[in-house]
Amino acid sequence: IRFSGASSVLDDDKDQLTHLSQGDVAKLYLAAYTGMDESSFAQIAGAWMSTARNAHFKRRYVDLVYQPQLELLTFLRAQGFKTFLVSGGDVDFLRGFALKNYGITPDQVIGSTVQYAYTAENGKPTIQRLGTFGVINNGSQKAISIQLHIGLTPILAFGNADGDEPMLAMTAANKKPHLVLILHHDDGAREVAYDREESASFGRLNALLDEAASRHWQVVSMRRDFKTLFPSTPAFK
Repeated sequence: IRFSGASSVLDDDKDQLTHLSQGDVAKLYLAAYTGMDESSFAQIAGAWMSTARNAHFKRRYVDLVYQPQLELLTFLRAQGFKTFLVSGGDVDFLRGFALKNYGITPDQVIGSTVQYAYTAENGKPTIQRLGTFGVINNGSQKAISIQLHIGLTPILAFGNADGDEPMLAMTAANKKPHLVLILHHDDGAREVAYDREESASFGRLNALLDEAASRHWQVVSMRRDFKTLFPSTPAFK
């Protein structure tokens, strides 16, 4: 793999790694798992989930799911709703994370994909990851993916960045009663505050805030509306 900053990867230079471009990070990500079968990738992802810690919070990522989000998912399922995770993240990684942390089954996770190849060496069918992206599930692709994978228009959608707008607009166009919610990360004391200015980790909530005001979509303030941010009981024991 060749790109600007490749030496920092080989040298494990964490400071330089933080300055890699998004394109370089994508190349690195693809190269790291090219040729790997889905079960091996799931094992690696699971090991990472159980140990990796967020540098800002000094806590495991699995302990940083939002308590109100868990409560909403539990409430919706108790009322008979199907709940889906629609994200720009790698779908194979998200499936393991969503099942353990949100109770969302793999068939109800929609995310970005790589290209895959089918092999059957020695009579053993295997799906392998290739070194190119398939679908980048952001922006308009989220609405397309919902149609492709679900085939129904949502009646409730919750987003937190401009890339969620098509998914929310799709929900707002539903002729049935519906609800559009937008999470505003405005609690810099307990989490990370971002909106108009783009965040490398979270994205941007800019145009969507303006649209929410004009279309009377409900904006949920993390600072005002989240009494408890993270669950007291870890998802992983």
